[in-house]
Amino acid sequence: MKRTLLAIGLLCAGLAQAQPPAPGEQRGDGHRPPERTITREEFLANAAKRFDEMDTNHDGKFDPQERRAFMEKMRAMHEGHRGGPGGDAPPDAAY
Repeated sequence: MKRTLLAIGLLCAGLAQAQPPAPGEQRGDGHRPPERTITREEFLANAAKRFDEMDTNHDGKFDPQERRAFMEKMRAMHEGHRGGPGGDAPPDAAY
C-alpha cells in the first residue's frame, strides 16, 4: 500500500512538473502539460524534486506525518477548483 501511494505520488509529480507552455503556446484544458514527449531523465528529475518538497524534514523518507501534511496541502489547493472556474459547485455535488 505504501509503495502504491508513493508510486502514484511520484507519477503525478512527474506529470505535474512538466515545463510550462511558452508564451503563446496552448496548454489545453489547463490541467495537462503541452503535448510533448517527456524523457525518462526529465520525469525522474521532476519526481525527485517533488519528493524533496514532500520530505519536509529532509531525512530521505516520506513518513506518515509528511504524507498527511502533503495530502492536506493538495486537498486545500484543489478545494477552490471544484465545479470549474470559481469553485461554484454545491458541496454535495457528485464527481
